[in-house]
Amino acid sequence: HPPQHASDKNGSAGSQKELQTPLMRRSSAFYVLAFSLFLPAVFLRPAFAENLDREEAVDPEDIFLYRILISPLRAVQKMASIPQNATVIERKELDNLPAGDPSEVFRYRSGVDVSSRGSFGHFTPLSIQGSESRHVLLMVDGIPFNTQASGQADVLPQLPLNNLDRIEVIEGPASSAWGSSLGGVVNLITKVPEHSFVPKGHLTSTWAGFRTKEDRFDVTGSVGKWDYFFSGEIHESGGARIKGGTENGDDTLQRKWFLKWVYPLSETIKATFSSGYSDVDINEGVYPSDGTRNRVPYQARYGLLRVDLDPDDRNHWETTLKSNRQFINTDTYTGMTEDLQSNTRTQDNYFGFELKHVAKLKSGDTRVAGLDISNHVLKSTTLSSSKTIAFGAPYTNYTWVWEPFDVIAGARYDVNEEFGEQLNPSFGAVYHVPALPDTLLRANVSRSFNAPPILWKFFEDASPGVTANNPDLRPERAWTYEGGMESAALRPLWWKLNFYLSDIEDAISTVQREDGFYIKNNFDKFRQKGFMLESRLALTKKINALFSAGFNDVENRVTHVTVRDREVTRPGFRLGLEGEAPCGVRVSLTGGHDRWDSSPGVQPNDAKFIFDGRLSKQVITLRGVGVSCFLNVYNITNSKYWSDRNFPLPQRYFEGGVTLEF
Repeated sequence: HPPQHASDKNGSAGSQKELQTPLMRRSSAFYVLAFSLFLPAVFLRPAFAENLDREEAVDPEDIFLYRILISPLRAVQKMASIPQNATVIERKELDNLPAGDPSEVFRYRSGVDVSSRGSFGHFTPLSIQGSESRHVLLMVDGIPFNTQASGQADVLPQLPLNNLDRIEVIEGPASSAWGSSLGGVVNLITKVPEHSFVPKGHLTSTWAGFRTKEDRFDVTGSVGKWDYFFSGEIHESGGARIKGGTENGDDTLQRKWFLKWVYPLSETIKATFSSGYSDVDINEGVYPSDGTRNRVPYQARYGLLRVDLDPDDRNHWETTLKSNRQFINTDTYTGMTEDLQSNTRTQDNYFGFELKHVAKLKSGDTRVAGLDISNHVLKSTTLSSSKTIAFGAPYTNYTWVWEPFDVIAGARYDVNEEFGEQLNPSFGAVYHVPALPDTLLRANVSRSFNAPPILWKFFEDASPGVTANNPDLRPERAWTYEGGMESAALRPLWWKLNFYLSDIEDAISTVQREDGFYIKNNFDKFRQKGFMLESRLALTKKINALFSAGFNDVENRVTHVTVRDREVTRPGFRLGLEGEAPCGVRVSLTGGHDRWDSSPGVQPNDAKFIFDGRLSKQVITLRGVGVSCFLNVYNITNSKYWSDRNFPLPQRYFEGGVTLEF
């Protein structure tokens, strides 16, 4: 899988010296100063003139406490009643961020760390609470994207953003609900078609630096009883790396489509069909460490057929068929020449079945019970024949409402034909503090596991310097303890503080054997621990200041040595200011400072803030048709930044666009 190969390109070349002329320094200072002067001019004078009542400056629903999500319990639930640390990023937030794909969203929101892999569609590993990317379960409407080739799903840039209604994140283990997800869950929830015989939608065109252009659309409406939603996106970039005035093989072409139909079979039954397609061609550029370059074509064809039955107000049934076919190819060339060094062809076919029942009891309690059955078929040029793995699991969870407590217990019993049986219980409670409005305490303890990909057991490539197979590999198991507090009692301030500690038995990491082969091996115990503080301050009814800080640590408990090169942030910070001026201009300015767990061999250059900004305004509204324009500025300070020198972040560039809404 491309990121796995790329992470081995650490090299041993000497550190690159940063050259920054006085003109560049003056230019960077100019952009920071311009934004610093612009924001007060737009916001602060009208804010003081309005003499706002602080008690009315914020709505609790706008600061997360009472938002609705589905993923933690696989049933509709308020966030204030869930013991796990969870996050929801809604559509209105997505529209106001300078993000072109789902991976870029997490550059501006805490909870999920995304490792910089350059830009413009490159594969992007995810990390939650110090976990590796393969510990994070990535889904679209419950359809998994983690493959049996690498275990990870670093394809967020290859998935569309304009078809999403919201992004739900479980920050921490979710094995009692979803199975193999030791680190957490990212679930992309797509839009529900609107019942309207007059089509509604958006058309957007953007232009950016590095010869980058993107066109996207979405439309929703009804044909008879059928409600539909259809979206598409074409993105093309010439690449951000320039060497000696010539292209350095760092270009991308992406095509993404998504279709959803909803049809009511009766007053109590409805059917939903969805289908998505991503076709991406990525050239990763020349790696400074060894002078090679990768071309990575990728395709995904995914979809589901779901039937919902609601016989009454208290019972809900779902039956779902899910599929996902991913084609991941990697061609390695010598520098900018056409000399092919190696090529890998991988196909991961997933098919799943889900049956679920949600019961709302008269006492106010909720009971969820279900069954998952999954099948993966892995084909690869590194295997002499295709490999199949099947697994299934019944699961259940129960929510008791004993005011001021919400108590939730759950369990899932996974049966995996390659890695055995796993029982994953969880128990948590939420205490709503009576003396403080909109304040709660959370505590949760859970047993979780992560099954390694089957390729690591059957890998047959015999070339030294690559990963060899390990038929004795065992799944990782962990006990995780979480606690925290969340409050909006001191309005207009909302804040949330969470701690976690996870002891992972049979933890998997990479070691090099004496014969030069790399092998995935089990270790006795790793410990992951850390915290996350998030806050949002409503300066006025339409202006918010954001701040977050977190820390993650991964330690080998036998050697007491910090584990490196897992693409995990150690300290991390976010600063932001966003809102809408009286003139209708929306502004977002967000900065992030992440220190990654990179080893000195990759020559990290990451101890600095990277700021991005966005200005947008609706300029025309006439007879239901609106036109808006926006300007994004990336890397405002023009900083050189990378966690791995093979994947530098582009320096400052601009993106402008126009959206037609009808």
